[in-house]
Amino acid sequence: MEEATGDNGQEPESGYHFQRAVLDALNDGVFVVSVDCNSIVEVNRSACEQFRYIREQMLGKNPGGFGQFPSTQESMTEWLELARDEGPQRFEWLARASDGHVFWTEIDARLFLIGDRALYLLSLRDIEDRKKAERERAVREIKLRHEQKL
Repeated sequence: MEEATGDNGQEPESGYHFQRAVLDALNDGVFVVSVDCNSIVEVNRSACEQFRYIREQMLGKNPGGFGQFPSTQESMTEWLELARDEGPQRFEWLARASDGHVFWTEIDARLFLIGDRALYLLSLRDIEDRKKAERERAVREIKLRHEQKL
């Protein structure tokens, strides 16, 4: 588990505004999730753009609620428990945006501390293009094998 503080135990730069600017500069979406209540306490701009919500609509929600079957709240909880008990986890998650758009994400989940508060940090990368390329490659391989049999 990592603790997020500066070298001297103080927050770097000007605290919240600095952290907000760093989070919003990231290309990947970020959810910061409370371990105590399993709800989102902070998101970055990229997460809002990926899921097509404004920040306030995402805060307080269970991160699993942004999944599309088979990615459920229960399976998100299982992944977060693994991150808590066994260390950082990476997994693929079928996500659903506010307008119904469904897309694949790769999530890196880890537990960290700010003071005595335990939080999960979820980094969400849109991998829809990669998944599409994998499907297309699989179709080409099937066609090639079929042609070789002829």
